[in-house]
Amino acid sequence: MAEAGYSAAQAAVGHYYEKGKGVEQDYSKARTWYRKAADQGLSLPQTYLGALYLKGLGGPQDIDEAVKWFTRAAVKGWPQALLMLALMHDFGAGIPQDDIEAYRFYRVGWDYVGWDGKSKSELAQKIQKRLRIVEERMSMDEIEEGDRRVQEWEEQHPKPRYVY
Repeated sequence: MAEAGYSAAQAAVGHYYEKGKGVEQDYSKARTWYRKAADQGLSLPQTYLGALYLKGLGGPQDIDEAVKWFTRAAVKGWPQALLMLALMHDFGAGIPQDDIEAYRFYRVGWDYVGWDGKSKSELAQKIQKRLRIVEERMSMDEIEEGDRRVQEWEEQHPKPRYVY
């Protein structure tokens, strides 16, 4: 099915190669299969592909490609991609450290996974913890600018009815 172009199957094959499940671990092949699925618009393989580029697995590290793939998934509301962009800005991972951008991506990610304030998922807890840490480093003016950027993001990228 993956060879026939079925995107979910391509993503699965990429995952098998990335993790070495049933096949010899091969990050280069994982990149290839994730790319096929990512090119069809699936958020999960877009995020995984971004992570391989960020870490330099299966080929050279390419921060621009990592950001590109994380962003493609993030604009569709994929929380893991939003978290990756937030972490990159939070820690300056390959890009300049920027608390306001980290805040923006943590807040938008939180809107998808923890909006009710009751979410107990591991991802929601991770986002909430890092958001609090970043907020403690920020001035009120920076938080206001972060809130403005969150609003701008939400206007430019309306929340989809479902995330794929």
